[in-house]
Amino acid sequence: MLGLFIVLEGIDGSGKTTQAKKLVNFLRSRGRRVWLTREPTDGSIGREIRRHLQAKDIDNESLQKLFLQDRREHVREINSKLREGYDVVCDRYTLSTIAYGSLNIAIEKLKKLNKEFLKPDITIIIDVEPEIAFRRITRARSRNEYFDTLSKLARVRQAYLSLQDFYPNTFLVDGSKSIEECWEEIRRIVQNFLQPASCCN
Repeated sequence: MLGLFIVLEGIDGSGKTTQAKKLVNFLRSRGRRVWLTREPTDGSIGREIRRHLQAKDIDNESLQKLFLQDRREHVREINSKLREGYDVVCDRYTLSTIAYGSLNIAIEKLKKLNKEFLKPDITIIIDVEPEIAFRRITRARSRNEYFDTLSKLARVRQAYLSLQDFYPNTFLVDGSKSIEECWEEIRRIVQNFLQPASCCN
């Protein structure tokens, strides 16, 4: 049985990484095998992307090309895990590339470039006001990265909201609520897609 491919999306500071971990624990508690992953990945290209984001030393078009290269390798891993029966929970995927890339690149061009990739079974966009996200980022990081300005976060958020129909089964969750309230929304969404698991790991 193929596993579920579940993606959590949202601007920096939306809380998606925290919710991804809670989702993994929830799925495992239901007897399902789960692989937690993220983009950029921990591979060589993903590490290069992170370095550029911290150094702020790359233009957006070059950055998006790196994201596409990283994803092509990543999708091979995802497909392999799904075939093995794992649920895959991914912290960021194609909508991040499109939303953040749209700051400097036409969004329709980015949509076409990302049409080739595996479609998630469930996409959850955690939506939060840019001011809230920016305060969270400022508390959590010692220095800002490439996209960490209030104006950029506001534009990226609007791009995310425009992408709700890019994939079927895309859901918007209010990330301004408490961690537990946000999680309860996500749990209800995912629960509706679950079938009894035949094995446990």
